[in-house]
Amino acid sequence: MKHGADVFANDNLDRNVLQCLTETSVEHLELAKILIEKGVSLHDYCDLHLQPLHSAVMMGKYESVKLYLDHGADVNAQSLRGKTPLHLALEPTRLKLPIIETLLKRGANTALKTGSGGWTALHYACSYIQREVVKLFLAVGADVLVENDYGQTPLACIPHERMESPGVELIIKVLALKKALQPSLELKDEGIIERYPKLRIYYRSCFEEIDRMRSTRFTEGCTFFDLLAKSQRQIAGLMRSPDFEAKFQLYDLSSEFTTYAEEAKRSFELGWDRSTWSTRLSAAFCLICL
Repeated sequence: MKHGADVFANDNLDRNVLQCLTETSVEHLELAKILIEKGVSLHDYCDLHLQPLHSAVMMGKYESVKLYLDHGADVNAQSLRGKTPLHLALEPTRLKLPIIETLLKRGANTALKTGSGGWTALHYACSYIQREVVKLFLAVGADVLVENDYGQTPLACIPHERMESPGVELIIKVLALKKALQPSLELKDEGIIERYPKLRIYYRSCFEEIDRMRSTRFTEGCTFFDLLAKSQRQIAGLMRSPDFEAKFQLYDLSSEFTTYAEEAKRSFELGWDRSTWSTRLSAAFCLICL
């Protein structure tokens, strides 16, 4: 660059300098920063319809992924076949949890489908079924009922030989909760579950626990199932009761409701945060009105 090299020149695959740099075996963060500051685009597509962020994900370059996102790269940019960076991060040969987690935190849309086959990222995650990856997707609300172009749900994309692997139960418990919340819902996945004894037993145990949560009140107006069924706003309203938190803390959820303890705790915490925020807002409003 000191001698007048054109930083905006593209190669024979129409890759800009930043993308070529990204696809080398070594991570050159400082040079990448300089190129970005000089105006080399993070949004240019090469002939393979990839942007630098796609390449950073494919190369497993975690720091480059963060750098490009910090400078405005589109976390949901789709390649020629509709694959987003999140889809690419799920390929088994390049799967890295920190990259997947970063993409999700930066707003990766789990509902986007590939142009070929209509696969969401959760379909991809299930086809390789790694528990921690599936857990990340479910934590951000990825849809377990969505179907690809072949009518397959994420559960249906799990290979037969891995159907009873760790991670599958995470999807099963979400399906059971959806059914409990909406009994009229027809779940095509129930046909799959019935074919596998381990899944069938676990699915039924989910409903048994849900029934116990329905019948267990920790305050007069709230059961543990309500924590799963009600909105954050409704839960925050219930928390106005002075003994709500104290009575909730009396229960050891991890031993009493082993399947849905984590969800109940998270719902409580989110409701508590909303309730606290609402109380502070009301107090601030009162001060303003004085």
